[in-house]
Amino acid sequence: MTKLSSAVLPVFIMLFFFNLAYSQSSIEIYNTAKSQYESGNYEKAVQNLKIIEQTIGANPKVQSLLVYCYIDTDDFIQAKIELEKYKMLVPYSVSEAHKEILAQEKLINEELAKLEQDHYQRIQQERLAQAQHAITTTYDTPLRRQVLETQKINAQVIEAKETELAAYHRMIASNDEKSASDFYFTYPSSIYRSEAYQLWQERFLANASTMRDEQALSKLNSFKSTFASPPASSTTMDQARQLYNQKWTSTYNYYNTQYLTNKATIQRKETKEWLNLMLFTAVMYGVGYGVENYLIESTDSPQYYGEIFAAGYLTLSLIIEAPWTKTKTSREQNRKILQKVNQYSRQPSF
Repeated sequence: MTKLSSAVLPVFIMLFFFNLAYSQSSIEIYNTAKSQYESGNYEKAVQNLKIIEQTIGANPKVQSLLVYCYIDTDDFIQAKIELEKYKMLVPYSVSEAHKEILAQEKLINEELAKLEQDHYQRIQQERLAQAQHAITTTYDTPLRRQVLETQKINAQVIEAKETELAAYHRMIASNDEKSASDFYFTYPSSIYRSEAYQLWQERFLANASTMRDEQALSKLNSFKSTFASPPASSTTMDQARQLYNQKWTSTYNYYNTQYLTNKATIQRKETKEWLNLMLFTAVMYGVGYGVENYLIESTDSPQYYGEIFAAGYLTLSLIIEAPWTKTKTSREQNRKILQKVNQYSRQPSF
């Protein structure tokens, strides 16, 4: 063993046991914080959870418990911050705990909207009071004009924020795809813009799922270009791809079944027409045979007249309307359906 190896090995062993101790210590602190949360001691729980976060970094369990702590103490700003950390750590999961923590986002957003509205109203009241004071202490001076202009600008800003907030609430209350897309483009600097973008994607796919198969495929073909910047999440893309494949397969099965059913119907109809033609040709043969043999009796070959009658009837029937002409329209229609079958037999990648 070299001198360097002799020096490094003890340090490695020391770091291993140091990290092991840290991990065990973090688990103990987390369990303590969880007990404190359950007993209503939220402040201590938050302190202990922050110690863990500073020690080992962000962690889904730590961030989710912090979210609940801040919700129970009405600190919705910090709750939103911790929820966003959690979503970055766990972008997708099927666990019940994951669903429950994401279900808190609606409550947090509603409370933040209330806080924002209260904040703007408080600012408005403060500025109006300042403006009123300036007006009462001055008359027609540059300061008064400046105050009035500031008051006007503030009123416009507040009105714009109130309009935005009203539009946000209408978007949430509605299941309309257009309301989400309109909000996304109308308010590019809104704090709710990312939420509107996600709702727009979800409602886009929901609408496509209710459409007829070919109409849905036409809509889904525009999904990538519609949500190119920023691109949709991998989860949303998987949902879109799954729906696209489902609609494509359903469209192919529909046209293929229709084609095969029509083809069998046409074949049965043409077979029936041929059988009828052969039957009446045989009848005409018998008529000719009977006319010569029983009525005229001028020859010893009555079958000759039977053949003449049968050949004449068959020729005339084929000239007037052959069996295959009766299914011409159906065959043309089925040929178009076959083109659809060929079109949807080769599914492109989504």
